[in-house]
Amino acid sequence: MASMPEGLERQTMTTSASRDAGILPALDVENDSASFSDQSDGTHSAGETPATQPPPRSFRWRGVLVLVPCLAVLGVSAWLRPDPSGVGTHEQLGLSTCSMLIDRGWPCPGCGLTTSFAAVAHGQFVAAFRAQAAGPLLFALVVLLTVAAAAEAVTGRDCLRRFRPGWWCVIVPILLMFIGWGLKAYLGWRAGIYPLR
Repeated sequence: MASMPEGLERQTMTTSASRDAGILPALDVENDSASFSDQSDGTHSAGETPATQPPPRSFRWRGVLVLVPCLAVLGVSAWLRPDPSGVGTHEQLGLSTCSMLIDRGWPCPGCGLTTSFAAVAHGQFVAAFRAQAAGPLLFALVVLLTVAAAAEAVTGRDCLRRFRPGWWCVIVPILLMFIGWGLKAYLGWRAGIYPLR
């Protein structure tokens, strides 16, 4: 077996002695191999962003689509004058009188909701509650959606996700509207307002 040249053997012995003394860092072959394998597989350590990673999704258009109708509802509510009777404010928009109220003398589930929104927009909270008890709550929900949609439209972040949209967005408002309708009909009956004669 051929012997190692004297100069190379001396250099190897010096390097080993220096590593043992802590002068030179030891080579971790296994960790280096694992790191190279991870990089070849396309994985990256924390804090590193691959050059091919797509940009974050923008939610600006969704924010605009939600913001526009919310602003329309708030704007119309502020423009309308709440009817003192608690119903009929929607007639200022050219809509007809509630047929259920005319034919049967009882308000429909939506009766007073427009009046309630208009009253809240004008700071008449007691009148808003009397017109439709669920009106102030639904108005507050519209305000929250407006703020979240505006933030999403400006920043592009998924701000509306905090509301966890789902079926509750439809069921809860309808349920509140029917509860408010029942309360309106009951209080009106106790006060002798309903049924209309």
